Amino acid sequence: GRFLAAAADLLGPAFEPFLSAPDARRLAEWVTRMTLSYLLSPSERFDVADAAQVRAGVDAFVLPGFLKRSEVHS
Repeated sequence: GRFLAAAADLLGPAFEPFLSAPDARRLAEWVTRMTLSYLLSPSERFDVADAAQVRAGVDAFVLPGFLKRSEVHS
């Protein structure tokens, strides 16, 4: 929807030093979707206010997919 597109436009440039522009927008949309999901339906096993848990989640689930993809396209 429009909200996710606006979020991708706003947040995408923050990821562009590390990813291609299209991948940066995709990641920004994904991060927005995940953030909304955890805010609207909190997890009993994952605390979004715990920086160590968030970092571990990003390392385990986000970076592997996007870093491999960007390495192929660079």
